[in-house]
Formats: sequence, structure tokens, C-alpha cells
Amino acid sequence: MTPEIATILNIIAGILCLAGIITTLFSFPGGWLIFAGYLISGFATDFVNFPIWLVVLVFVVALASTLIDNLAMLIGAKKYGASNWGMAGAIVGLIIGFVVGNVVGMIIGPFIGAIAFEFFFSKKEWKDALKSGFGTFLGFIFSIGIKVGINIALTFLWFYLIF
Repeated sequence: MTPEIATILNIIAGILCLAGIITTLFSFPGGWLIFAGYLISGFATDFVNFPIWLVVLVFVVALASTLIDNLAMLIGAKKYGASNWGMAGAIVGLIIGFVVGNVVGMIIGPFIGAIAFEFFFSKKEWKDALKSGFGTFLGFIFSIGIKVGINIALTFLWFYLIF
């Protein structure tokens, strides 16, 4: 591979890594963009700077990050007494919130969805439904924080290895 093509591929990979951090802030799976960046840089450097074991490790971290996202919201919801209805409401609220309110809707949607489903379907009192919604919201924010931290570390490592 010519040095020019390798440079272009590495620039694309760097952009993917940075985009991975940004998309994670909006609760999208940015770890997969970072994995793509590592894979592209692996090919561009003939897996010298980015050995195959490291690319596989980043794949595993991206997979774990995706699981952490879902698990943290469920744990937060369960800790504050959410039922299966509340967790379903959080997921529905996330989707509707994104469609209707974009980023702000994605943050507020799980909270409102969990409260609504707890109140209407699980027949919980308003106070208990609010508590469940709050737990879901905390889990959601916590999971984003963990993923952003992981993705920032992976992106810094990518830049360290490239330069």
C-alpha cells in the first residue's frame, strides 16, 4: 500500500474515532465507529502499529460497551423499583424521544416513558412511578458516562499509536 493511501485511510480512521466519541454522547453505539477506525488503521499499517490482537480487543470492548449501555439502564431501573413495564417504557420513550425531540428527547424520553408505563400499565402510584423513572434516567446517564470514558481512552490510544 502506498504511503499516500495509508495516510488517507488513517485520516478516515481518526475521523471515525472522533465521531465515535461524539455519537456516544447522543447514546449511539460510537464504540463500533472506533472499532472501524482501528480496523482501517490496522490495514493501513499492515497491522504493525495496530496488531490484530489489539483490533480484536477493541472489538470486544465495543461489544462490552454496547452491553453495558443496556445493562446500566436496567440496573438503575430495577434498583429504583421499576417493573418490566417501566423498562419497556424507557425503551419506547428513548425511541419516541429521539424521533420527536432529537437529543433532548433521547435524554428525557426514557424518564417519561418509564413513568408513563409504570403508572398506566403497572398501575403504580405516581410517587413510585416517578421513582422508577428517575432510576431509569440515572442508569441511562451512568451508561453514557461509562461509554464516553471508554471511547475517549480508546481514541487517545489510537492517536498515541498513530503518532
